[in-house]
Amino acid sequence: MMNKLLKYFLASIFALAATPYANAAVTASVSATPSSIGFNSRTNVQLSWKVSSDSLRVGTREITSSSGTLRLPSGSILATVNKTVGGSKVTTTPETVSFTLPESLSISQTLVRKAQQAGANSIIYQRVFSDPSVGDNATKIITFAIKGTGGDVFTIRNAELSFEDGSRSLIAANDEKFRARAVVGFMGSGIIDYSWQLASPPSTAGQPVYTTLISRRQHLMSGDRIILNSPALPSVNSGEHLVRLLIRQPGPIATSRPLRYVVREGGIPLSSAPVIDMVASHPAAGARVTHQTEFSWRPIVGADAYQLEVHVAKFFTNNVNAESPVPIAGILIPAVQNKVTMNNATWQHLQHGKEYQWRVIALNADGVVIGSSPLRSFVYP
Repeated sequence: MMNKLLKYFLASIFALAATPYANAAVTASVSATPSSIGFNSRTNVQLSWKVSSDSLRVGTREITSSSGTLRLPSGSILATVNKTVGGSKVTTTPETVSFTLPESLSISQTLVRKAQQAGANSIIYQRVFSDPSVGDNATKIITFAIKGTGGDVFTIRNAELSFEDGSRSLIAANDEKFRARAVVGFMGSGIIDYSWQLASPPSTAGQPVYTTLISRRQHLMSGDRIILNSPALPSVNSGEHLVRLLIRQPGPIATSRPLRYVVREGGIPLSSAPVIDMVASHPAAGARVTHQTEFSWRPIVGADAYQLEVHVAKFFTNNVNAESPVPIAGILIPAVQNKVTMNNATWQHLQHGKEYQWRVIALNADGVVIGSSPLRSFVYP
């Protein structure tokens, strides 16, 4: 009888030892070298998982994770890593057991590009570790930022807008064809999500209302800058138009300072009043000019803007009301300026060794010509 009671007592003790505490838990942490991943090549990462389990259990203690998953921040799975990470220990007393588990992880360039095409700037790696003896598990993730060469996170530095001639404002004839462009500076590699937007009259007389002309998503390789061209801008409706670039990604959402153009039906309208004779100051007639030459003139009252025009030398009339060919190049200048250096986009329309003529015209707030200088010749050597 005594032997039976002893056996029952010992069995009860062992059963109690085999029962986990109600608060028994598995915890995990992780570190990685490197902590970010590159875009231009495969990245090999060394992980160190630290996993602990609390229990009264004695004997063999085991921690295991059968697989890992590479995910987007949205939760979508990019790939599954079918590799077991784990370890075991034998304990003779109830105690917290801790494991340091190494793992080598390889993240391919193809996987990174797939993430970026989905609009992500990072990749998440996840594992679930379990201890069968306590019936508990722990989920742990680590986030890898995607960086380009030089360790740069993909960001937009700036966006400079202009029309094709390099100006930020212009006066266009009805149905004239022209575009805007943006020189976008960036760091790293990733997806840029952008839209060209237009505000048309009559909204531009008050609070501009922008509509989208075109939207694009484009993958940018690690570099310095890119030129984004707008579609052909509408020039059917007369009045003031504003053009801007909206960048949605990478965030935060940003808009550029808008460009301005005015559409005048039939071209630049002429004033019914006599046109003021303007005085061109520099360069002198017949001068040989360079890219550093300043073109200057005397300002007049009532001007809201000036337009410097370059014509071929065979256009000899100085009558601004005469029917004349369209200038081969030109720049619109705010009225606060009375001199300008022609930009590279303007010089590209000229040929070395040729003679040309220039003049400046003054426009009022309605875009009407109120003044003009005589044509003056120059040579582009």
